[in-house]
Amino acid sequence: MKRALIFERDAGTRIALVRILGRLGWEVDATHDFERALSCFDKRQPDIVLLSWPGDEGVWLLTTFKADRDRRATPVVVMADAQVDIDAEAAVELGANDILRKPVSASAVRIVTDRWVVDRMDPASCASED
Repeated sequence: MKRALIFERDAGTRIALVRILGRLGWEVDATHDFERALSCFDKRQPDIVLLSWPGDEGVWLLTTFKADRDRRATPVVVMADAQVDIDAEAAVELGANDILRKPVSASAVRIVTDRWVVDRMDPASCASED
């Protein structure tokens, strides 16, 4: 099963993302606490991170994820309010893989997660049929 980690300060957005991803077949960890986000990342090794942006905690988490050799391969999608003028170049320079505008929609979440995460295959499904 695919795993996502959500770091989002707004409880309503966090709940909506958990529901959307759950309906799409994802296992989800969600938090508003940056230390818990790091802990969840290390324990659960998510396939993708959805990260609230802007904000000092979001910037710190993004740079922390991308600076660590064991974490940097995981795609990080920054989420910003539609009315916030996000500096996309700055986010990408810090290591963001994509940007998702809030309020989030199920279709936008599906598009961005499909873009960055390939389904994990059951090893048995790769067995030869000789």
